[in-house]
Amino acid sequence: MSQPDFSAYTTTELFEALESIDDQKYPQRTREIVELIMHKTQISTDDLIAAYSGNPATALLDVVTLLTGFGIDQSMPDNQVLDKIRRAVAPPAENCVSDDR
Repeated sequence: MSQPDFSAYTTTELFEALESIDDQKYPQRTREIVELIMHKTQISTDDLIAAYSGNPATALLDVVTLLTGFGIDQSMPDNQVLDKIRRAVAPPAENCVSDDR
């Protein structure tokens, strides 16, 4: 199976891909999606995590507004997406073999 060209995805499609991807099976793809979201929206990892936590600080209201504009409902924390983001930005574990092809 060929890898999707995430760079051609809209921001909304990237958020949808992040929410649906199996990050345990495709960690490199997940990392690419998170990096593209941050690049296209010009937000940091910390801001993205805070926005998905459902309890953003006042300084992050613009990020939440941005996410809501893309159809991302932030009224409740999405722990699965938060975990995906955290794993995607974590340094790779030593001696970890990836099946991401």
